[in-house]
Amino acid sequence: MPRTYLPFTACLLTLIVFAVSPAQEQRKVVEWANHRDINTGVITEPWSKQIDALELEEILIGGRVVTIGDPVPAGIEWINDLTFRVKNISAEDITFVQITVTLPETSRSPQIPFLAPCGHRENQTCLRPGEQVDLKIPKGKLYDWVKEQVSKEKQVSTISRAAIDAVFVTMSNGSELMAGCLKTTDSRNTCPHKY
Repeated sequence: MPRTYLPFTACLLTLIVFAVSPAQEQRKVVEWANHRDINTGVITEPWSKQIDALELEEILIGGRVVTIGDPVPAGIEWINDLTFRVKNISAEDITFVQITVTLPETSRSPQIPFLAPCGHRENQTCLRPGEQVDLKIPKGKLYDWVKEQVSKEKQVSTISRAAIDAVFVTMSNGSELMAGCLKTTDSRNTCPHKY
């Protein structure tokens, strides 16, 4: 008789594991923001431009590489675990880098900055030519603020899409670049609306 209960117990534990896993990890997507004017369908500057001084090397969620537009399993705090790895492919130092992300499933999405952990003082070099850095949500209360803003409509855990909305780069010569697209290493991540 003990042999009869052993397989049943093993099957029951397997079912419990599968039942718990989807609740902890759901399918999430990183995409490019849609900057088309609702009336004309046209994308205006600066959103139609692409920044070529900086290259998006990888997008990671919790250390797992993701491709733009492909759903991937991710935990509840996936937005806080999101990382953009970028590389300076220009011949000049970069002093500031930011990728701003929005949440298209909310009507008034917060603008979520992903920053390099450098270049916070004026004229401080953040990225020399050929160097790469990871952009993340700054540590501290910013993520709590994001959750608070989103909770006015829904729970952060139910958000399944994050859109790369804007990219800001400041070069050491003082020029500031802003665009809706960024050059990418992987052609699968290429911004669909760059000009």
